[in-house]
Amino acid sequence: MQDIEIIKPGLFTTIQDKGRKGTAYFALPPGGAMDNVALEHANLLVHNADDYPAIECTLVPPTLLIHRDTYMSLTGADMHWTIDGVSVDRYTSLYVKKGAILAGKPSRDGARAYIGLGGMMKGKAYYGSQSTYSYAGIGGINGKPFTKGIFIDLEAKPNSLDIVKISTPQRYTDIKKITFHKGPEWAYITQAAKRKITTAPFKLSSASDRMGARLIDHKIESLPHEEMKSVPIFPGVIQLPRSGNPLVILQDGQTTGGYPRIGIISASELDKFNQLLPNTFFHLELEQ
Repeated sequence: MQDIEIIKPGLFTTIQDKGRKGTAYFALPPGGAMDNVALEHANLLVHNADDYPAIECTLVPPTLLIHRDTYMSLTGADMHWTIDGVSVDRYTSLYVKKGAILAGKPSRDGARAYIGLGGMMKGKAYYGSQSTYSYAGIGGINGKPFTKGIFIDLEAKPNSLDIVKISTPQRYTDIKKITFHKGPEWAYITQAAKRKITTAPFKLSSASDRMGARLIDHKIESLPHEEMKSVPIFPGVIQLPRSGNPLVILQDGQTTGGYPRIGIISASELDKFNQLLPNTFFHLELEQ
């Protein structure tokens, strides 16, 4: 069956679950949802396992035509969702009838929203995950972001589910600091740079994507050091390229790199970081 039709694709809409494990050996990043908490909530609200795939929306939401009665949930960024033109709440189970249209508006609070759908999406898993990794063309629907006219098919689901509602989290625009830990090459930067990195506000570059996020407006100076060989990196690692603008490796980022790893953002903090809007100012706070 063709259960969900994409009328408008949004800016960069993909199917994501919790990603792939143990694939760095094959130079394949873990991928997966940029905000795992929002993904888990989206699945909880439609009685799915917390690692089921959901629809991840980036900044500009898609418009969906529902071709069968189903349960749905909306979490993460507030994209001013409507069903048939009527505003609907986030963080609650929604029963959506056949023929309904889900639409939204560009987010001004948070970069990513999630649409949970009752029942597992029918899709091919690659290395144990349906997550879309567009750079390799795997996962999701044909390994690509949504395009107009494609369909999502769902596995069968019971006709009736208990309606669940949970508390809406803090506004993402209230996030003003992201904590991090010292990286293996923390000693490579100057004392002045260490003070700057924890006191000066950084801006999230609008050129950021699922591979990495550039931090701009303040350059971090490094001490003279031998050229590094390529070393393992993973989501949350803060690298220092020669430009002096720190680079945060994200879910679809490379698995090795030759720049100093001056910091590491934990998985829970990375969920918050990935909700920052482009051109947002924030502080980095060092965890001792």
